[in-house]
Amino acid sequence: MTRLVVMLVIGIGIGAAAAALWLRPVSEGAEPTGPWVAKVGDRVIRPAEFTEEMERRGGRRPGTYQSFDQKRLLLNEMIVRAALVDAAKRASFDRQPEVLRAMESVLINRYRQDRLQPLRDSVRIDDADVEAFYTRNAGDYVVPARKRVAIIHFAVPERADEERWDRAMAEAEDVLAMVPDQEQGVPHFGDLARQHSDHRGSRYRGGVIGWISEGGERPRFNPTVASAAESLRSPGAIVGPVRGDDGVYLVRLVEYEPQRERSLEELSAGIRQRLLSERLKQVENEFLDARLAEVETEVNEDALADIEPLSGPGPERRGPPTGPTTSAEDES
Repeated sequence: MTRLVVMLVIGIGIGAAAAALWLRPVSEGAEPTGPWVAKVGDRVIRPAEFTEEMERRGGRRPGTYQSFDQKRLLLNEMIVRAALVDAAKRASFDRQPEVLRAMESVLINRYRQDRLQPLRDSVRIDDADVEAFYTRNAGDYVVPARKRVAIIHFAVPERADEERWDRAMAEAEDVLAMVPDQEQGVPHFGDLARQHSDHRGSRYRGGVIGWISEGGERPRFNPTVASAAESLRSPGAIVGPVRGDDGVYLVRLVEYEPQRERSLEELSAGIRQRLLSERLKQVENEFLDARLAEVETEVNEDALADIEPLSGPGPERRGPPTGPTTSAEDES
C-alpha cells in the first residue's frame, strides 16, 4: 500500500471518528425524531451539529454563511464527508491496523491536551526554588583557576642521541635570551614563535596554545607543558628550557584567571529551566501512573517470550536496553 493510500485511509478513519460527533444513526425505516437538515443513509445531520460546523469554519466572521446558498454548499460538503465515512466503514477500512492506530493517536493526543496539559501549565518554578537548588549545589559552580600559555617547541627526533638534545637545549637558551628585546607588553612569544617554534598549530599565534585548568585533567596538552605552567603566576613569566618526550620547550604565561564561583544571577536561568524540565517530567510520570492504576493490567510473559524477533541479533549492547517511548506520531 503506497503512502498516499495509507494517508487517505487514515484520513477517512479519522473522519469516521469526527463524523460520529455530528451524525446520529437512525433506525432502519424510521424517521428521525426532532429537527434535522439532512439524512445520509442511516445517519442524520441536525441543526446543532450544522451550527457547530459553521463555527468551526469561521462562521462568526461578519458576512459568513448569511445566504441559503452558502449554507447549502457547507451542507453538501458535510453530506459528501458522511457518505465517504459510510463507504469506508462498509469496506472495513475502519478496522485496518493503520486506521485504528491513527484513531488511537488522535484520542491519546486529545486526552493528553485536555487532561495533562493543564497540569503542565500549572507548574511554576519560583525564585526560592532556584536559590535553594543553587545553595545545595554551590560546589558544582566553582570555576577552577586557569592559565593561558604560549610555547616555543624545539623538536627532537625519536631515538636522538644526547648531542642532539644538547643542541636543542642550547637553541632554546639562545631564543630565551631574545625575549627581553620583544615589544614591551606582549605576554606571548610574538615573532620568536614564528621564527623558531616547531609547533605548527601555535607558531603563527605567538605560540599561544590555549587554556590549562588547574587541578583538572589536561589530556589535550603535552604533560611537559602542563607541568611547567604550574609554577607560573604572573603574565609574561617564562619557565624553561624544559625537556619533554618530543623536544625542548619554552613556556610562557599569557593570562591568568583565579578560581571563582559562578553567581546565582549568572546561573538562575539555566537552573530554572532544569527544575522546570524535571518538574514537568514528574507531573507526566504521575499522570501516566494514575492512568495505569485505573485499569487492570496483566502480562503473559510466556507468550511474549515465544514471539520471534523480526531480525538477527545486533551489536552487543552495553548497559540495560532502553524501554519503548512515545512515538512521534503519538505526539503530533
